[in-house]
Amino acid sequence: MLADSPQDEAGSPARIRPLEPRDLPEVVRLHRAAFRPRSSYRFLERAYYPAFLDPGSGGFGFAAAEAERFLGMIVATTDDRLFHRRLALRHPFELALRAAGRAARGLVGGRRDRVVRAPVADLREDGVPRPAPRARIHYLAVHREARRQGLGRSLVETALAALGDSGVQACGTRIAAGNLASRALFESLGFERAVRPDAARAAIAHGGGGPERFEEYRWRAQAQRAGVRAADA
Repeated sequence: MLADSPQDEAGSPARIRPLEPRDLPEVVRLHRAAFRPRSSYRFLERAYYPAFLDPGSGGFGFAAAEAERFLGMIVATTDDRLFHRRLALRHPFELALRAAGRAARGLVGGRRDRVVRAPVADLREDGVPRPAPRARIHYLAVHREARRQGLGRSLVETALAALGDSGVQACGTRIAAGNLASRALFESLGFERAVRPDAARAAIAHGGGGPERFEEYRWRAQAQRAGVRAADA
């Protein structure tokens, strides 16, 4: 999921570096400011975000920082199934609490607090479904005062380069349907909607502010290289 308006206009002197354990409080603080609270902050700080720092989890992340100021972050996985299996094995209690909290909110609110994931298999031009990529960008966020400085673009480009170095050729992410700035940013970097518009069924996430629709976007290394060649021609 992507925070509103990480749109970029000018370059930034901020440095992009790997996420470190000391960043976790700032990461959770930024998450609280940028996204709807669908998970407890205890879960985010003790289980979810630390999992991206586990070398064997298939997860990784980068921070945008200027001196000691934490400005933004991106977290992603090279293998989303491996990441969630590892998370479940290492933090079964926290995941159980999270599930119980969602169920309780559903009882109080008269609805289930959940994400409805519709099939979003990538369609080739001949209409044959293509398996979804295992690599995913989970969260991208930049502090409001640091936006429009090129940080969102730099973070995504760094994450895609890391995926390429790991041999990953395709990546997926979800973007809120109304988040036009994020859509423009990711489309400029070679991401495309995963399905034809007439076949799209966006995921629906029920959070504290009601349902929010998301669209699946996919990136493929070969398509990006072709776009770069066309731009240089």
